[in-house]
Amino acid sequence: MGDQRRVVLVPVDGSWARLLAVEHRPLQGPLPVFIANRALCRTFGVEPGSEEAELAALQVASVAALSSSGRRIVLSARLPDTLLGGPLGAAEAANGAASLERLAPRQVEAFFTDDDRVDVTAAARAAAGLDVDGAWGRDAVQELLGEPLLWHDIGELAGWLDRHPGHQGR
Repeated sequence: MGDQRRVVLVPVDGSWARLLAVEHRPLQGPLPVFIANRALCRTFGVEPGSEEAELAALQVASVAALSSSGRRIVLSARLPDTLLGGPLGAAEAANGAASLERLAPRQVEAFFTDDDRVDVTAAARAAAGLDVDGAWGRDAVQELLGEPLLWHDIGELAGWLDRHPGHQGR
C-alpha cells in the first residue's frame, strides 16, 4: 500500500521564497502549513477530497501569508501524510492547519500569488499580525479573497521574486 499524498499549502514571505527558489535551500521547520483535512471541510462545509476543499485550504493559507508578510505567496507541494505533524497552534486547527519539519525545493510544484494589478495594501494592513480567523472577518481581506490567486510553475519563482524586490518579507 502506497503512502497517501495530499496537497500541502505553505504560506511564505519573500525571504523564505528566495531561500527556496534562488538559494535552492530547504525551509526548516516546523513550518505552518494548511491542508484540506476533515476539520477544514467541516469549517467550510465542503466535501473532503473535492476541488472546493483544496480551494478553501488555499484561501486559508493565503490569509496566513497576508497576515504574516503583507503579501499572498503560497507554495504548493504534494507530500506523504507521514511528513505532516499537528497544527502549531490550536487556534488554527479548524482551518486545516498542520506542520512540516522541512520543505525541500524539489518537493514544491507550484506557487500562487496575486495578479500584479491587484492592490493588496488595505488587506495587508487589516490582516497584519492577526491569526487567520481574526484576519478573515476584515472587510478588506474579504474583498481581496474575491480576487483569484494566480498559479505559477515553481520554476518561475526566482524570476517572480526578481520582478518583485519589495516583497522580501517584513
